[in-house]
Amino acid sequence: MKKFIILLLLVLPSCSQLSIVTSSIGVTASTSVVAKTYSGVDLITIMKTDQSIKEHIKNNIEASLTPKNKERVEKVKEKVIELKERNYVVYLP
Repeated sequence: MKKFIILLLLVLPSCSQLSIVTSSIGVTASTSVVAKTYSGVDLITIMKTDQSIKEHIKNNIEASLTPKNKERVEKVKEKVIELKERNYVVYLP
């Protein structure tokens, strides 16, 4: 699995037109081979582990956070929720 993630990190940035499907299971409207490949691999990952590739990466990052950084993440999450309640548009990277 680690080799696959490394391969994705090497291949994905080199694509100029890339659409990554953010839903766990869905049909992509893109004609990009890379996007379709990612979606297919993500589907297989979900079937085997009950988590998407994004969830695996998120869990690994959260597990490696220091307590101080965890506090910062919680503050940002609270601020995002507060802004959404005020009907502000929130763009996250």
